[in-house]
Amino acid sequence: GENLHLTRRLTAPAAAPVESGTYVWQGEGGTWTVALRDSGLFTLTDPAGGIHTGEGWSDNGDGTVTCGPTDIYEADFSFSGGCSRWAIEPGGFCRPVL
Repeated sequence: GENLHLTRRLTAPAAAPVESGTYVWQGEGGTWTVALRDSGLFTLTDPAGGIHTGEGWSDNGDGTVTCGPTDIYEADFSFSGGCSRWAIEPGGFCRPVL
């Protein structure tokens, strides 16, 4: 007969969904603000006060969000033509992750 082996994958518990809102990161170069809107639009404000708006942010299910491409190519944490990924932290804070 056939031996059927059932395996159970252990996965980390899903993080709570990320809420739309405004989150702040105090980076080495200054303060970034990440504003996530209910509409799916987002706005990143860089330390110089530059505003970078884009369409499409998504909750990755692990406490991070990915923001679609916008004109932040110079940022160390930018990837794939201006995309960015942010870990959302308690108290309205965030930090970029690669």
